[in-house]
Amino acid sequence: MIKRRQFAGTLGAMAAGIAAASPRNASAQAARIPRRNTFMHVGGDYHSVAGSSIISKENLEYNLRYGVRHLTVQMRQHAPDGGWDPEELRRMKDACDQAGVMLEAIRMDPDYITLRTPHVDWGARERFFSCSCP
Repeated sequence: MIKRRQFAGTLGAMAAGIAAASPRNASAQAARIPRRNTFMHVGGDYHSVAGSSIISKENLEYNLRYGVRHLTVQMRQHAPDGGWDPEELRRMKDACDQAGVMLEAIRMDPDYITLRTPHVDWGARERFFSCSCP
């Protein structure tokens, strides 16, 4: 024979199960449309390059084939004053735009990152970042 407390617990569990499986909740779940994740995306960088350079046709096609639409690049050439070469940056930006890839970031040189703040030549720092970039 079932006791009253067991009966009440069993009845409550059955009611909860029926409510969870009701068609009203199922249609509400089906009507819910997932929204696009705008906070995260797949990106590629200068460590894995297919072809001759990060902006080569082979590399851009390789990245697009696997859903990579954002790239971090490393500048190989430097301007005479030691900063980034605006022409190289423009070439990279144009190649990425043409392929439908976003040039997302530029890798900083480790020497610049590890400089102590009191020893930074602020004029050189401004020249480093002041290239006329598109």
